[in-house]
Amino acid sequence: MASTLRLIRGGLYQPVEELAPPTVADVYVEAARRLSERGYDGHRLRSLGLGVRMPQEIRDLKLRISYVVEALLTAPEIPVNFRDDAYWPV
Repeated sequence: MASTLRLIRGGLYQPVEELAPPTVADVYVEAARRLSERGYDGHRLRSLGLGVRMPQEIRDLKLRISYVVEALLTAPEIPVNFRDDAYWPV
């Protein structure tokens, strides 16, 4: 049973506006945040600039996150809770 939030001003009830549904850009931002959190950008720069091979676990993480992005974007609609860890690799 979902509860609705109410904003009470002077005893008058005003329903709170619903959040906008998630967009494609939101999914890409979340994917970039998760990759950045794991240090992907630094490894990629070292790989491109110095030729140092990126660790296998970082490359695998990038592939798994790319797969999640593709799966979320091809779904009929992006779930509101797409930021939950249940959707993303740990």
